[in-house]
Amino acid sequence: MLGRSVYFKGPESLVVKQ
Repeated sequence: MLGRSVYFKGPESLVVKQ
């Protein structure tokens, strides 16, 4: 679920998920 929040947070968070 947290992963989805990361996407909504912005591109910076997307990098963290990678």
